[in-house]
Amino acid sequence: MQIGIFANGLRDVGFKVADKLVSVLESKGIKVKIHKQTEENYIFPDNAARTLKGCDVIMILGGDGTVLSVAGFASDNNIPLLGVNTGHTGFLTEVEADGLEEAAAHLASGDYSVEERSTVSVDIGGKSYFALNDVVLSKGANTRPVDIKVDVDSQLLDRYFADGIIISTPTGSTAYSLSAGGPVLSPDIEGLIIIPICAHSLHSRPLVVSDKHTLYVSTEPHPKNTAVIVDGKTVCELSYKTEFFVKKSQKTVKFIKINGKSFYSKLLHKMNYWGVTDIDSNDKE
Repeated sequence: MQIGIFANGLRDVGFKVADKLVSVLESKGIKVKIHKQTEENYIFPDNAARTLKGCDVIMILGGDGTVLSVAGFASDNNIPLLGVNTGHTGFLTEVEADGLEEAAAHLASGDYSVEERSTVSVDIGGKSYFALNDVVLSKGANTRPVDIKVDVDSQLLDRYFADGIIISTPTGSTAYSLSAGGPVLSPDIEGLIIIPICAHSLHSRPLVVSDKHTLYVSTEPHPKNTAVIVDGKTVCELSYKTEFFVKKSQKTVKFIKINGKSFYSKLLHKMNYWGVTDIDSNDKE
């Protein structure tokens, strides 16, 4: 087995966790390749692709943003991911930094499972982008809300006068979508969440639709700097009327599961990180 490591140096200061992980993996007889990322731009660099291509597993040291930056490359190359949390909440990560020995033992023995997460493709301006978490239309620094129309296939869903809109996958339901008041979806739900951001309305609420549909988003003329943001990266800044569409992608992202905890157990513990912090870790799942 050959394991690649993608280490975010702004989350793993001095790459102390990364260096320890290399030693732990090599002690188990596992070959290791490592890329040490020093810039926090969340764009997967070409030199990392050259280093990590052909690995059996990629271990990611960082937070959820770091995982998202690697997800597209991993999907294209059919490489499963195992996240080690050196960031904050780390909902997309599987183990904490103090669990390296256990993680290495599971990998060496093959004692793990693989979970596939659905993704969406975003088509705008003749280009296509990949999203594991979400697609966001945001008014940016402007103070005036944006006039947004959403169609599900050929049917009008609603019009929103809002600061923007979020279209989230089930994986992204615990990220920006949750902060904006959206529901949490289990990863095995085949749906997409549509959440208007601060809509100037008495009726606008988050909606969940089947991911078998294509969502068309269009805007009326609006101030400059409105942007389309895909998994935290701005892919297009708009200066006038535009439209784009979002649909389920054929691509998936594979995540290694080793600790046996359910999605709901992780939800309980991770989402209480900033609130109740004394939940008994031995509670039944």
